[in-house]
Amino acid sequence: MSLSEPVGRKEVHTRKVTSNAYLPDDDLWDIEGHIVDTRPYAYPNDWRGMVQPGDPVHEMRVRITLDDEMTLRDAEAVTIKSPYAICGDAAPNFAAIKGLRIGPGWLKDVRARIGGTHCCTHIVELLGPMATVAYQSIPVYRARQRAEASGNGDGYGTFMKPPLDHCYALSTEREVLKRHWPEDY
Repeated sequence: MSLSEPVGRKEVHTRKVTSNAYLPDDDLWDIEGHIVDTRPYAYPNDWRGMVQPGDPVHEMRVRITLDDEMTLRDAEAVTIKSPYAICGDAAPNFAAIKGLRIGPGWLKDVRARIGGTHCCTHIVELLGPMATVAYQSIPVYRARQRAEASGNGDGYGTFMKPPLDHCYALSTEREVLKRHWPEDY
């Protein structure tokens, strides 16, 4: 299924956000985010001169290192491209989120430490998708490891209980819960 056919239009801005989870050899987790904004036309910039079509307006990379409890052990960010020379100066402030735990209130806690003028908005924006990737990676991978170690199947479908009533499918009133977690249906 796809979206409906749009009316005639032309692209003026593209944002690409990627987030990946890695299990390094130290048994902590690295979640990396990358954000790139581009425009399909040239435009002048006081700092960079003429920015060519497809050359990033913004490009930032972020890495957070987590333990299995989702606590940040390390956090780093880098600004590769930006509209102002000063933008990259905010990246070191990102380290102030070390020690926070991804969970309820995560983004509120992040913004309390590095929100507003304390860090780059785009770097902070990456943390939402990165938290989602952490939730979809760490508990699922560990549950699979436990299932394989116990000889209890291959681990597929043997996941921790997801947060209930946080999305349409995982409503305590829907078939997904009735089938997989009947005790919460």
